[in-house]
Amino acid sequence: MAWPSASSVLAEQPKPNVLFIAVDDLNDWVGCLGGHPQSLTPNLDHLAASGTLFTNAHCPGASCNPSRSAVMTGLSPHRSGLYDNSQPMREVLPDAVTIPLHFRRNGYRAMGSGKILHYFIDAPSWDKYFPAKEGEDPFPRTFYPPKRPLSLPVGGPWQYVETDWGPLEISDEEYGGDFLVSDWIGNQLSQ
Repeated sequence: MAWPSASSVLAEQPKPNVLFIAVDDLNDWVGCLGGHPQSLTPNLDHLAASGTLFTNAHCPGASCNPSRSAVMTGLSPHRSGLYDNSQPMREVLPDAVTIPLHFRRNGYRAMGSGKILHYFIDAPSWDKYFPAKEGEDPFPRTFYPPKRPLSLPVGGPWQYVETDWGPLEISDEEYGGDFLVSDWIGNQLSQ
């Protein structure tokens, strides 16, 4: 009489799909976390109800690069030595295994889009990325108006168009950026 080993039984079981969503500056403004009167998030609320919702999360670093790198590698800044935005993650952590790389090494297909790490993609971590991972630029084409929408003074904290807040008289498709990221992700999930 032969019995299958535990490892062979586990290998035969289908792997669950994993969807990792990273959002900048979301705070607790979604319904499932208490919400905000101006924020209606029925799709995120439904997704949270059908999966795992982390309700006690804390930022691992005070800057974008150390924080994102810590989340993706499991190494907090005080262990990795990555403390600010000017340090390239792969120079400080050349052998670090990111979440998508771990999944790839364990039989998963890893796809991503948008700003997951700080201003780079880390091409070896992904099977597929939008925009193309080989370019190592996580930002798709985005429309920036030729004239500043609010005509804020040049210099100081308002010197970049990204900090001007105001309406643009164009469609989401024409704007590009986040629309292109969400459209690509939607297409990948529907396959």
